[in-house]
Amino acid sequence: GSDTGAPAAAVSDLEHILGAAISVPFLDLHKFTGNIAAYRKAVGYYQTTLRERPDVRDILTTWLFLAPLGEVYQSAAGICDEWGLGKRASRGFQAESIDDSWPQLLRLLLSNRGWWRKELPAGHLLAELIHDSNATSFLGFNEHNGTVWFNRERFEDLVWWFYAIALIDQCAESLDEGEAGCTKLLDLYAIVTELRAAEAASGYEVSKLLEAAGVQDRSSEDQADGPVEGKK
Repeated sequence: GSDTGAPAAAVSDLEHILGAAISVPFLDLHKFTGNIAAYRKAVGYYQTTLRERPDVRDILTTWLFLAPLGEVYQSAAGICDEWGLGKRASRGFQAESIDDSWPQLLRLLLSNRGWWRKELPAGHLLAELIHDSNATSFLGFNEHNGTVWFNRERFEDLVWWFYAIALIDQCAESLDEGEAGCTKLLDLYAIVTELRAAEAASGYEVSKLLEAAGVQDRSSEDQADGPVEGKK
C-alpha cells in the first residue's frame, strides 16, 4: 500500500533523475582541476555502454520511470511486481533482442537504489550481494565439482548497472557542486575499478572473487542453484 509520502515527492524525484540522466553525457565537459584522465574514463565507462547497447537504454528508461515509486510506496520493486509494470514497460522496448533476465535485473536495481549512500567498500558490497537470492540468481551462481562459479558477463553487467544508477542519483544531487561533485564521481568509479579487478583475479570462482575483494567467503556454497551451462 501507499506510504504517507506525497505523490509530489515521486514527481520531484522523477524530474531530478531525468534531468540528471540527460546531463550525464555532458559531464566530461565540466571544468575539473583534478585527475582529468581518470574523470573522463569514469564518464566514458558509463557513456560507452549506453551508446552501444539499445537493450541497456530500454532498461535504463524503465528504471528511470519506475524508481520514483519508492517515494510513495514502501518498495518500488514490490509495487512493480504487484502491478506488472515491468512487463507493461517492455512493450515499448526498442532493442531487437534482450536477455530474458532483464526483469530480475530491474528488480535488483529498484531494490538496491541508493546502495552508494552506505559508503561500503567494494568487498562489503559483494558480501551483501551474495546474501541476496535475486543477485546470486542473476549472477548465475552454480556449483560444479565443489566450486561455486559465477557468470562473467552478468557480473560485468551488474557492476555497470550499479554504477549507472548511482551516477544518475549522484548527478541529480551534486550537479551544481562543481569540483565536489566531480570528486564524488571518481570515488564511485573507484568502487567499479575494485570490483573489476576482483573479477579479473577470480577465474570466475565466487570464493576467489570475494577473496580478491578482501572478503572471507563462508556462504557462497549455499547460494548456488545447481549446475548452469556457460558459467564463463
